Amino acid sequence: MPLLLGAALFLVAGCSGHTPSAPSAASTPAGAAGGPAGAAPVLLKSVDLHLPVETYLLSPDEQSRLDHAQALLVQRCMRRFGLPYEVGSGGTPVGPRDLMDRRYGVTDEAEARADGYHLGDRDPRTRPSVPRADLTSRQKLVLYGTQGGPAAAGATSVPRVNGAAVPPDGCAGEAHQVLVPADQPGSDDLARSTNGRTFTASRADPAVRKALARWSGCMKAKGYHYPDPLTAMDDKRFQGRTSNGPERAVATADVVCKQQTNLVGVWFTVESAMQKKVISQHTSQFAAMLAGKTKKLKAAAAVLAAS
Repeated sequence: MPLLLGAALFLVAGCSGHTPSAPSAASTPAGAAGGPAGAAPVLLKSVDLHLPVETYLLSPDEQSRLDHAQALLVQRCMRRFGLPYEVGSGGTPVGPRDLMDRRYGVTDEAEARADGYHLGDRDPRTRPSVPRADLTSRQKLVLYGTQGGPAAAGATSVPRVNGAAVPPDGCAGEAHQVLVPADQPGSDDLARSTNGRTFTASRADPAVRKALARWSGCMKAKGYHYPDPLTAMDDKRFQGRTSNGPERAVATADVVCKQQTNLVGVWFTVESAMQKKVISQHTSQFAAMLAGKTKKLKAAAAVLAAS
């Protein structure tokens, strides 16, 4: 099954989680979100831009540090039971560099000429998956604990491995509790849902629709027929393990047309205004999110420093 790295890829920071209290970003009028396309600043690349909601979400690098800290904590816990648990080095990061990388499609002409819509050495399609060794029943018990098992069903005895009592949520739960205590406020559900909702809403904004139409007209003049950049990026011909000549040609034309129509500038301006509106309506929730994020990263840094 081909891995589509287009319209869904920008949500690397996630948009899952149901948040009924979040207002619909589509209610933001175009005039309040950047106004006419000509009023938007000229922005040629998206990778160096930062949407307001990014402040409250973990970047790929921050998430990687948090994941590594969690793995180290799990390893330490497993060793208390005399059980091995390997922690990988993580290797070279894969996927978009940040929330904005490829959010509006490819925007770097050099990258388009070299790799088309692929991500170069960060493309997961070029990375063979390395299966982990199967865990023994004892390793699974210590790693995941007794949730869903006999203890969760009302058994009074606590399982022991090599003389030590197994935590109810296992080493995985114990590690998570160190990094994200149960009483820590600041779930990032609202930030993640805002990230997804404003992207969808901004595509329907009149200013963005006009810019997309200009981009599509530019592409048509070059012999390519796509309604928007994400459709081009998701072209089934471009989903191979590596890029091909036609893909690189389309991607290069895509970037040139973005530059000529200032699509990135218009889109970013509109979506930024939408996100600022949501944040201003939920200041206490976003403040709690930022505090929670800061605490998680501080805890992860302490674990990594001690490793």
